[in-house]
Amino acid sequence: MRDRLSIRSYSAHATSHLHHYHQVVIPLSGSIEMELGGSAKPLRAGIGDCVVIRAATRHDFRASSAFRFLVADLSQLPDNLAHSEVTDFILDAPALAFAQFVDSQLSSEVDNRIEDKILDLFLDLLARQRLAAPLDNRIQKALQVMRDNLAMPLTINQLARVACLSSTQYKTLFKASMGMTTFQYLTKLRMERARALLSHSDLPIALIAEQVGFVDPSAFSRSFSRYFGQPPKYFNARRG
Repeated sequence: MRDRLSIRSYSAHATSHLHHYHQVVIPLSGSIEMELGGSAKPLRAGIGDCVVIRAATRHDFRASSAFRFLVADLSQLPDNLAHSEVTDFILDAPALAFAQFVDSQLSSEVDNRIEDKILDLFLDLLARQRLAAPLDNRIQKALQVMRDNLAMPLTINQLARVACLSSTQYKTLFKASMGMTTFQYLTKLRMERARALLSHSDLPIALIAEQVGFVDPSAFSRSFSRYFGQPPKYFNARRG
């Protein structure tokens, strides 16, 4: 099999298959729902996310046919992915921006020489992504709830129940596993997702604020500015 990058759309009807090569799936617009290896809990990935489907892993997936995805078919994964059990993670800003460029380039022309160079750079960027070390399954469950519910006002008590821990046990284990508090981690997820949406979607700032858990757009702007040192409109303007 020849390694390649392509732009794809999927069906809203669930599809299931497996293949002998690895795939990396990056949403360019919208989101996708997947079940990997018979997992009972679906994985939902949107703009800013990256999903790794290892060879011979059966996966079910569905997405609106209006949504677009950058898909890499790979005979071999970069070392950081090959040596990790992580199946989904948030792309850093350069990798996400590059994915948008690849969409534009592949949609405009066929040039094998350029496409080979693009694939090489794509693999280099994947190899630089920081992946979480294997985590306690109880913390993994809490992290999944956070990633799936960034718009919701999650509490320590709720997350502790998901992890089947007392609030004190949960806070101690989370800090030891992640090197930060739940609030700090949620803030990181929300701010990174907001920056991705500001930079790569046409959603208004008020709606982006809602999607990352802020009822008050002014409060979102203050938090975003503290986190990145630039107001949301800075990234919004760069998109235009």
